[in-house]
Amino acid sequence: QSSSPLHYLGDDGFWHTIDYKLSHTKNALVFPAQKPFFRLNAKAAEITVGDKKIRMAQDRIIFASADGSIVKTIKSAKKEASAKNDREVEVKDIAPGIDKSFSLYNQVLKYSYLLNDANVLPAQFDSLLVEDQIELPRGFSIREDSGRIVISNEKGLEALAFEQPVISDSKVSERNLRQQPYQGKYKLVKVDANTYKIQIQVDGAWLKSADRVYPVNIDPVVTVSNTNVINSCFLPSYQQSTLLVAVPAGQTVLSSNISYDFVAVTGSNAWMADQRSFVAGPNGQTPVASGVGNTAGLYAYNVMDSPIGNVVSTGQIVYTFNFARNYGGSGCDAAYNFVNRREVTVTYGTIEFGNGPLLINEYSASNRNFNDGFGRNEDWIELYNSSPDTYFNLAGYHLSNNAENPTKWQIQGGVVPPNSRVLVFCSNRDIASGTVLHANFDLTQTDADDVVLADPSGNILESHPMFVTQTNHSYGRTTDGAATWSVFSTATPGQHNVNGFSTYSTKPTLSVAPGMYPGAISVAISTTGSNEQIRYTTNGSTPTATSTLYTGPIAVSQSTVIRARTFSTTPGILPGFIETNSYFINENSSLPVVSLAGDGDLTQLLAGSIIEPTGYFEYFENGAFVDETMGDFDKHGNDSWAYDQRGIDFIARDDHGYKRYLEHKFFDTSDRTKFRRLILKAGASDNFPGQEGGAQLRDVFVQRVSEMSNLELDERRTRFVSLFVNGTYWGVYDLREKVDDNQYTDYYYGQDYTYRDSDNYIQYIKTWGSTDP
Repeated sequence: QSSSPLHYLGDDGFWHTIDYKLSHTKNALVFPAQKPFFRLNAKAAEITVGDKKIRMAQDRIIFASADGSIVKTIKSAKKEASAKNDREVEVKDIAPGIDKSFSLYNQVLKYSYLLNDANVLPAQFDSLLVEDQIELPRGFSIREDSGRIVISNEKGLEALAFEQPVISDSKVSERNLRQQPYQGKYKLVKVDANTYKIQIQVDGAWLKSADRVYPVNIDPVVTVSNTNVINSCFLPSYQQSTLLVAVPAGQTVLSSNISYDFVAVTGSNAWMADQRSFVAGPNGQTPVASGVGNTAGLYAYNVMDSPIGNVVSTGQIVYTFNFARNYGGSGCDAAYNFVNRREVTVTYGTIEFGNGPLLINEYSASNRNFNDGFGRNEDWIELYNSSPDTYFNLAGYHLSNNAENPTKWQIQGGVVPPNSRVLVFCSNRDIASGTVLHANFDLTQTDADDVVLADPSGNILESHPMFVTQTNHSYGRTTDGAATWSVFSTATPGQHNVNGFSTYSTKPTLSVAPGMYPGAISVAISTTGSNEQIRYTTNGSTPTATSTLYTGPIAVSQSTVIRARTFSTTPGILPGFIETNSYFINENSSLPVVSLAGDGDLTQLLAGSIIEPTGYFEYFENGAFVDETMGDFDKHGNDSWAYDQRGIDFIARDDHGYKRYLEHKFFDTSDRTKFRRLILKAGASDNFPGQEGGAQLRDVFVQRVSEMSNLELDERRTRFVSLFVNGTYWGVYDLREKVDDNQYTDYYYGQDYTYRDSDNYIQYIKTWGSTDP
């Protein structure tokens, strides 16, 4: 969806691209050349709305005293308009010292009056009135509305809006553009049923001020409205539609006011609370917003003074609206929730950019709760303009995760206001302009990526080896722009950096290696840090500040998971990373062993609760430790969940700060050694048809036969393991590859990972000729 038509149906029956340029016809200038909505001749301007025409004729310029009496009137002369360029019409000297112009964009008109010098002003006056007469089609209405003039069509829908005019002179722009420009006021005067006079009122004292620099421009802010019905999609997908807001090339967008109406359809059982939406621009995106109310109805969304469009315009600014719902059917439609109004109001001006400096202010590779607008919690980098006075132009600057390749990703456009910040998601999506910024790389903290900022020439301005953080934490400057850095247990993306911690306490060391032992052992715990207490658990749960305080060696006489963590007594230091060791005492297993450790929610998952807990994964072969990491678990399979022994999936997460994948040759029929996802399959489907007593061999046997016979099917490599959970034996499971692991498709089919819902992926049955590309 677009705010403006892009094509037209020609007389030849074919669709053609609309040429958005001025064109001469008999006695008039029209725009665009095909299906024009604007026509200007010596008498009037006409704006086409649907199949109706609104006629505007400039009447006069009035200088008035405080009591309303007229001091001086200047009637405009009938002058021939000339095309200054493809989009601008100029009428010189409509009155002595006064010019008029029209700037034309895709279904947007902006007209301006230029007072060339102070000689136009009489000696004594209190206000200036610029008066235009407008004739409405039958059935249309006009009203004053919060500083605007709004024209509605015969259905009562907004058709045209005169936004509150901005009055400016030619003084060199202030660097601190947070100040509001001077704004004129409208007055609506009715002439007859369909004719009105619209007066722009300008304060005489402002015009006569000694520091006023002429010429003075009287100019409304541009507004684009669109009332097309737009679908919503069932989450996590979003219906996207754009509005193209015309802003003259070279002008800098200073702020955007955004509003739209999201409708929950009566009778569909949809609620306004089901709605999810956000708007993206070339300088970021709005937060994902939800409706309020467990009923059907219209919910109006308003975002004021948003910076998401703050870039230097190339002629138009693209705003991408995203609409979704979390109830009702599937796919994208208007049956449950739809949008029937979108509006963007843009304030822009000419500014001088400063040199910042621009800084890397904060970053996170541990994000689990900050949504990127695509339904994902991606890594992010926050950039900060540390200047208190000037804007910063991001165009051309680079970000990278590799100091050896500082120009890995280039920002195409973006403006950062003074003492403000912009967020870049590191998601591999490679969106450098036109929507929220997404880099073409991700961040991996446990593989020691760098966070690199380089200027347009590729010179590195900052490069930081990544500081490893715990889940949902971030690392950044202690305060915005500061020289010192801190850990933030509550990340502050897009916000002021506050409440940081200097570091984590150290990770403790256990004196006995994890593994199998024929008898009881004694385990000591030590730390290299000062002013630290060690607290531990022996049931697999996460050590907290109230867990058992370590005072001496721990006697282990049965299979146990010891998890230990340090807590600093020095203020400003966070609890450190957890050391986890599994000890198997007098256990006899000829199979490899998987040991899982976690809080109560891990055992709840295995007991049948459909949740996604976090926990620890250790792997052992021949009684010796092989590898470990922290990750997430969730339900696997359906048949097994009818039995007490249930299947689960494991995915290693770099977010937690331990390891991003497990490294080992788990399967003897494959040389693959890196795994983020593994399945612990219970194999309950092998019980059928007997329901009980199945040997759990059938599926494994079929997979092995396919591999050994070189059938070239999409096999999943397998091996049997003994599973322990928090030190308790849980049975024999089938450990196997997970097909949707991006490393699986990369290793076996050369299909490298881009991002979760990328359409670059190709999935097909390898030996089926009809689908083989």
